Amino acid sequence: MSSGSARTLSKLNEILNDNIRQSILWLIVLLVTLLFGGMWTLSNLNLNYSQRVIVDLRNEQISEVYRTGLGRIEYEQKSLEEFTTAVSQLGETFYSLRYETNNLFTDELQLQNELEIALRDTLINFDGAAGIGLWYEPNILSGNQRHYNPAFVFDGNEITKVNTQDASYEMRDWFTQAIPANWRWERGRIKDIYWTPVYFDARKSRAQITLITPMINARGQFIGFATTDWTADRIIDLVSYIEVTQDSFAFLLDSNNRNLSSLSLSDDTRHAQNLINSILELQLTQRSHYFEAFNRETSPLISRINVDQRSYSLLHSSTLSGMVFGIGVPQEEIDSVLIPVKHINQTILLTTAVILILLSVYLIRRIIRLLADLRTAYTDSLTGLANRLRLTQHLHQHPNSGLILINLDRFSEINSLFGDQCGDSVLIAFAKGLNEFQQELPKALQTELFSVYGDEFALVGHFSNEQAIHETLSALFLRLKAFNVLWHEQLLSIDFTCGAVLPSSTSSNSLASNKQTTQAAIALHEARQQSLHYCVYDHSQSKDALYAENQFRARQLREALNDDRIFPYFQPIYDNHQHCISKYECLIRMQNEHNELVSPGVFLDIAHRLRLDRQLTLIMIEKCFQHFSTLPYEFSINLSYSDLVDPNITAKIMDALQSSNIGHRVIFEILESDGIKNYAEVIHFIQKVKAYGCRIAIDDFGTGYSNFEHLLRLNVDIIKIDASLIKSIHEDQNARILTQGIVTFAKQLNLQTVAEFVHCEAVQDQIAALGVDFSQGAYFGMPSPSTLP
Repeated sequence: MSSGSARTLSKLNEILNDNIRQSILWLIVLLVTLLFGGMWTLSNLNLNYSQRVIVDLRNEQISEVYRTGLGRIEYEQKSLEEFTTAVSQLGETFYSLRYETNNLFTDELQLQNELEIALRDTLINFDGAAGIGLWYEPNILSGNQRHYNPAFVFDGNEITKVNTQDASYEMRDWFTQAIPANWRWERGRIKDIYWTPVYFDARKSRAQITLITPMINARGQFIGFATTDWTADRIIDLVSYIEVTQDSFAFLLDSNNRNLSSLSLSDDTRHAQNLINSILELQLTQRSHYFEAFNRETSPLISRINVDQRSYSLLHSSTLSGMVFGIGVPQEEIDSVLIPVKHINQTILLTTAVILILLSVYLIRRIIRLLADLRTAYTDSLTGLANRLRLTQHLHQHPNSGLILINLDRFSEINSLFGDQCGDSVLIAFAKGLNEFQQELPKALQTELFSVYGDEFALVGHFSNEQAIHETLSALFLRLKAFNVLWHEQLLSIDFTCGAVLPSSTSSNSLASNKQTTQAAIALHEARQQSLHYCVYDHSQSKDALYAENQFRARQLREALNDDRIFPYFQPIYDNHQHCISKYECLIRMQNEHNELVSPGVFLDIAHRLRLDRQLTLIMIEKCFQHFSTLPYEFSINLSYSDLVDPNITAKIMDALQSSNIGHRVIFEILESDGIKNYAEVIHFIQKVKAYGCRIAIDDFGTGYSNFEHLLRLNVDIIKIDASLIKSIHEDQNARILTQGIVTFAKQLNLQTVAEFVHCEAVQDQIAALGVDFSQGAYFGMPSPSTLP
């Protein structure tokens, strides 16, 4: 190959490999980017999900505290309402005593006195109440259209009666604060309890809240209002002891959006005031809805405020009294539970990134090495030419190409005489000469040069017809007929032989490459046999059918071995003295994939060529011993010389004899047609098996000159007379004479005889008359998988 062409080919390979390498590397970068992006996305999704779960859990914990606080407030507010209802019932009771129970109390002063005593007792017996009052309509429990309004206040030490003489309840602060302007009683209406916002009572000099409820007589008529007073401190105490987290707080707003919480009592008054102002700015009394504390299907509202660079989450809802209860929790205290999750997530993400980077580096290195290996796989390292694998691909891609296979003559002798270095130099020089020849061919004839294997090269081109390929072969021999290589002052003459093939018109693309190399090799082999420089494959005398048949039989045999479809058939052997079946010969059979029997003549030759015959013998030994282990018959197994000297087979036989204890019924038939090369090994085997009681038979006796040598050198017990003598013994006088001689000779040596191919009664009569001990053939039974009589 010229240096310029070699450089061109090398540069082309480098360009192709560089493009492939860059494409694969970019693909890896893209894959790693996608993987990292996917991991990043999954990590963020996992973090977000974890955050949501933890935040929800934290919010649920906060909500639980909120529910507890709200429940406490509602319980207290219900207690206040129940107390107010009890006061109204007290007022209704005294009304009934005066007007609806037969006038038990006719003296109004006495009735008023009893009522005021009852009010005092009620006020003093309810802890925390700051005032109590009954406000009747005019002329109720008093005459002359006057108002009777008994009311008392309690300062914690003593109870004082409020001066309400002849004062209408409509003039009271609580009425204007709580009762709607157009309020009027309607029969059947539910008795509501009204809450005032926090207001300042100038008479008592205190901020307070008043609860009001109507009083109704037995006929459903409105008779006045009952009131209870509560100081603002009483309400503030309801939320003072609710704590969610360290910096959390609780608050309570009245219906006028005024703060009732203890935030004003905080040590940091400025910050507390800022919190109060921010909460009041939200106007929560207009935005909150009623929230039942112990209903799990409802949730309080959540608002956000930012105060002094801190963010707070507010949970709030309206209470039964129309107030707004809420708690505020710093957002950082909620988020603090997420810090470990974020750290774990960052660690996982960082670890994943490191692993992906390391994996990417590893993959890039492996792919670079793989590309180098691929380049090596397609190139012959010695000559730099494309190799056999590339040839196969080229022929597959160009099925209309012709192929010239070039093989150096006696190249192995050069290697053995001068060494491998000399052989390498010869191959390099010859490849160079072939490349120079290729460059000299006409441009119209495009050819590619390949190094097929060792001393074999291939030239592929678009030869138009057989004449074109003949002309190319003639030019090749003319160009390289005197090819010499100088090696260490030794001039080596190099001869070569060629086999060529043109594409067949019937070849498909998928089979062309395999067929062409095989056909070119056949042509090269024929050229050598005929001492020609080259030979072109003749498609009209194709051996493809034979090769296809061999491939089919080989595949069929291997599949049968894999699927356990090799088994023995048994042919009976008749005892001419005892007049019964006493023996069986074990004959190998194979079943194809359609459960059809395949003749041994079809697969035994293939098995021998593929070195599978010994595997068949092992199967026969195992299955025959197993079959006859419980039967009373003698049985014979055929062994070739190669079986007798194979250590695996002899070991298998010895194990079977030792474990079965039926050696006295075993006969080993040594095939006469298989020449014995080492009698010592065979005699050693015979001695070992006879120790177990086995007997030895010579098969096909009477067909070769070596029979008598076997009898003399081997300690045999039985002679099986060849079928060629037996099949026509009833018609052929010479066959009878030869058979009579064998029988006489055997009796003199105390050997038993078996006649094979006894196919009719006439043959059996002749066999019995000659004194043959046993008969075997179709007359007594063909081979069968069963030994039943």
